[in-house]
Amino acid sequence: MNLRKIFIIGCLVFFPVSARAVTPAELANQAQADYQAGRYEDAIRAWGELGEIGFHNGDLYYNIASAYWRLGKVGQARRYFLGARDWSPRDPDIRHNLAFLEAKVDKAPPAEGPRALLRKIPWYRLSLNASEALILTAAGSLGLFGFLAVHRLRRRPAFAVAAACCALPLVYGLFQLALRRPPHWLSEPALIVAPRVALRENPLPDASSREELKDGALVELRKSQGDFALVKSASGKEGWVERSSLGEIP
Repeated sequence: MNLRKIFIIGCLVFFPVSARAVTPAELANQAQADYQAGRYEDAIRAWGELGEIGFHNGDLYYNIASAYWRLGKVGQARRYFLGARDWSPRDPDIRHNLAFLEAKVDKAPPAEGPRALLRKIPWYRLSLNASEALILTAAGSLGLFGFLAVHRLRRRPAFAVAAACCALPLVYGLFQLALRRPPHWLSEPALIVAPRVALRENPLPDASSREELKDGALVELRKSQGDFALVKSASGKEGWVERSSLGEIP
């Protein structure tokens, strides 16, 4: 037996290879079949495997969120609906389902007056995700500085007007990027993904509770310390919750 055969046998012994690898299309079909059959946990697992190998988009997160909603896990459903909205901000189905879920969780009173009228305007159709905003910002920057450079060399008003036109998509792209940032520089949004969680005064299991947070509540994550995390609730109270009860937006 030569050295090449010994090397191949050794690889097969120590690094066994599956006889048939599962393709992304097969994973997607299996997940869809599990969802239709009511096997929601299996569907979530299959869609999660697609995410692990690099498939990230609004449809994937929307499907995972729908499966979690069917399982009654409101926090996880809201978490993935928010992730789906970040990837596909102009998708009306994602926004409708997210608004329905948030109305169930937050129970906010309906807006009245001019604010209610503004909410009826479909501003979301002008929204961009992070990748689109970066591309628009880069294109606007190149056009702006390119026309400004040409205007400096030739001194023609048409190039100054073209530069001003390129400044508009640049400003809009920067505005959309700013919307993708967390509401506070020192915190990031997170959700409660457990049925009932106590907002404790100290990072200790037996610390007194300041407030009870329910599944799906949106909080601001300030910092982590061991098994606990410092958060700020929607009511403005700060406290500590178990790190395992939090879910960050994907």
